[in-house]
Amino acid sequence: EQRISVVLQGVSETWFEPPNPIHAKVTQNVNKLDPGYFLFVGTLQPRKNIERILDAYLMLPRRIRDVRQLILVGAPGWRSEELIARIEAVRQKKERVRWLDKVTGEEELRHIYAGAAAFVFPSLYEGFGIPLIEAFAMGIPAVTSTVSALPEVSQGAAVEVDPTSVADIASAMQSLVEDEFLRRRCIDLGLARARQLTWSMTAQRTAAVYHAVLNR
Repeated sequence: EQRISVVLQGVSETWFEPPNPIHAKVTQNVNKLDPGYFLFVGTLQPRKNIERILDAYLMLPRRIRDVRQLILVGAPGWRSEELIARIEAVRQKKERVRWLDKVTGEEELRHIYAGAAAFVFPSLYEGFGIPLIEAFAMGIPAVTSTVSALPEVSQGAAVEVDPTSVADIASAMQSLVEDEFLRRRCIDLGLARARQLTWSMTAQRTAAVYHAVLNR
């Protein structure tokens, strides 16, 4: 164990810069997004737990769903056919759920993050979870899970829930849009955590490992 050094991944400094509000508004309008939405970012596949995110959103009181969309951003992945069909079925019932399967690049993605009120990322498994750090850096309070790498990444900066409990996910989503103290706490802790997880810090820590090995 003493011969192993752990160097975490991160995000670029760009994520800490507020996007141009006019450009962000254009992106949101083009994609029919009403700011204040719940946001998920990631490939549509079973480990991302999107089925339960959808269930949790539908469990929220109507007064919340009437004013807040659920926005799912990500390309279709492994075993996503049933999920895609369900998203379309929910949309047919006039629920405010939108799926964006194509994003042109980081700038557009940042514009989409900028309109979110809360980030929802209760994955069943993550090797790291860069979208969570992106949300932190953008000042968006987040829900994440208590399993896999996510607690190590979050370190208490997000509301951590049992990813198998739809009720817990829904409760955390509701709290993040209604409890101003919790929102502020998660925003502040998230920004501080993201500052520890930049690609610049990754490079410095990697170089430090090289120097330590070479100087033995």
